[in-house]
Amino acid sequence: MKKKKILILVFFAIFLLCLDVKSFAGQQSWNSINYDVTLNSDSTMDVIETWDVNVSYTNTLLKNFDLNPSKYSDITNVRVFEIINNEQVALQQIFEEKYYVDKGCYYALPVSNNPSKFEIAWHVGLDNSSDNKIYKLHYTIKDATRIYKDCTEFYWQFLGRNNSIPGKNITGTIKLPKEVSDIDKLKVWAHGPLIGEINRVSEDTVSFNLPEILINTMLEVRVVTEENIYENSTNIINEEKLSSILEEEKKWANIANFERNKPRIYYAILIFIDVIVFIYMLIKIKKYKKLKKVLVEKHQIDVEPIEYFREIPNEKTSTPARAMFLYTFKSSSANMRKYGDNILTAILLGLSLKKVIRFEVSKSNEIKIFFCKIDDQELVGEEYDVYDFLVSACNYIDNKRDYITIKEFSDYAEQHNKLFHKLLSGFEYSASNYHSDFLNTDINKQLDCTEVSKKISKISNISSWYFLFLFIFSMGVFSESEFKKLSLVFVGIFGIIFFGNIICIKILESALKKMSALTEKGMKERNQWKALKKYMEDYSLLNEKTLPDIILWEKFLVYATAFGISKEVIEQLEIVCPDMFNNDNVDRYSYWNFVSNSRYGTSFLDDLSNKMENTYRNAERKYQSEFVSYNRTYSSSESRHSSSSGSGGGFSSGGGGRRTAEVAVGEDK
Repeated sequence: MKKKKILILVFFAIFLLCLDVKSFAGQQSWNSINYDVTLNSDSTMDVIETWDVNVSYTNTLLKNFDLNPSKYSDITNVRVFEIINNEQVALQQIFEEKYYVDKGCYYALPVSNNPSKFEIAWHVGLDNSSDNKIYKLHYTIKDATRIYKDCTEFYWQFLGRNNSIPGKNITGTIKLPKEVSDIDKLKVWAHGPLIGEINRVSEDTVSFNLPEILINTMLEVRVVTEENIYENSTNIINEEKLSSILEEEKKWANIANFERNKPRIYYAILIFIDVIVFIYMLIKIKKYKKLKKVLVEKHQIDVEPIEYFREIPNEKTSTPARAMFLYTFKSSSANMRKYGDNILTAILLGLSLKKVIRFEVSKSNEIKIFFCKIDDQELVGEEYDVYDFLVSACNYIDNKRDYITIKEFSDYAEQHNKLFHKLLSGFEYSASNYHSDFLNTDINKQLDCTEVSKKISKISNISSWYFLFLFIFSMGVFSESEFKKLSLVFVGIFGIIFFGNIICIKILESALKKMSALTEKGMKERNQWKALKKYMEDYSLLNEKTLPDIILWEKFLVYATAFGISKEVIEQLEIVCPDMFNNDNVDRYSYWNFVSNSRYGTSFLDDLSNKMENTYRNAERKYQSEFVSYNRTYSSSESRHSSSSGSGGGFSSGGGGRRTAEVAVGEDK
């Protein structure tokens, strides 16, 4: 199982690495590109491209066009400028193709080894001040628009699919030769990433913008009018085209809408499958929990129940934590921790009975705990730990004092929440060790825990492989930009499921291995504690004829506090045995001195219990928080491969001193 999970993690990491390598292999990138396009009445197109580009490790940039007569007839008036200190500096034109363009020069020529390409290349003058350069390209395209019987069409690819460097802030404006009579007859579309926008600014102006473009992604714009605004054009095609254009764009719009909705569909499927997997896991977990319950009950020895018990079971060695361990035996350890504040309060009361500590209440009702000599005292189990924690808290505040207030104790517990949490966790550990001879651990002989753990591991493997499949599947379904965003989500989900399953498996395996039932001895003592609790709850109904022993009821009240019934017990005693209260002969070391005193009544015990509850909750909340913190749109679709009537843009990267940046024209339909 470990090998499989390691392979999953490695495979997952490789895919993430490949993604990053693909995206960041090149050093070059566009900071921004702006296209200023003017369409003339004779179908020519004047273009000014402004490139703000990071050109590290490059000395030549280039842009190329397809010399396809069906797209345009010629490229003229090519000029290249560099913007230096807001000044436009013209580069010198040369008339020979060179692999390395000389400084301050450019050329605009057909490509020698590929006559179907026309290339503009210019020198990039790197310096020490900045690797960001701004260039302007001026050129004119002949026959950039087509005149049909029923419409005119401008269809141009500004960036080609061979674009190998990501860019940002792609903007442009297209100025028509004249205003259209009806803006509704001016139709515009853009093909490319779905995060862009294209708008009709006015009757003669169209604008577009694209916040980001990734590698191997193109951008093209289509502008159609139902009236001829190119009055001097000779690029006339004697056919009707409008209906086919609208039908074509409708198909691409449907594709675009699907692409936009694809994440929603994907997430819906993901959530549905997640629910199924989650339900499957719950069923399996419930199955093994039921198995545990059946096995425990099978080995549980039934003994005759006791209605009332009037003694403290194993008084010399009993503690509140040990009593609660047996009393809540069929419940979870979380249920044991539920009574942590009650147990802590009960231990303090027990320490006062053993004259290890004594309580004092100030005039402002502030409870103080004073320390007494313990040389001759025999503390049991967790009593040692609580006493040591009290002493540590006192020494931390003032090592010369022999007392600590409850507020100071609470503050110390919150500040040292890890120690306090360890103290509370030790209650159950101490109790379970003490009762080891009360437990029947032979259940495991009836269950192959190894086999069960294998079955449980299948749950984890199913969900882990499932998310890995989704991750790989998404690489093919989504575009790179979408997938990069989704990858963070997958990392989170995969991590939660993967490591959550591991934790669940370990917990279940541990629970199965620790399964036990009470022996006959354990069941008898458990019944005694239950009967003692019932006796304390029903005392006022029993009409006991003997006078209650104060010393005995002092001890009873310790455990009543642990059980959470101390208030009810005191109220009953006040009714049945009022003489037990206002007793001046009560030992001043005993907490009963405050419980029985009319000045305090039950308020002392209530106050102490409430303060211990607040201490417990605040410290545990602080512990949990620290633990967690330590461990805490385009109107149309992307176009098909061949959908342009003009040139395109994009450039690719390379090493220093090489001609590495290239822009190419897309293919026309």
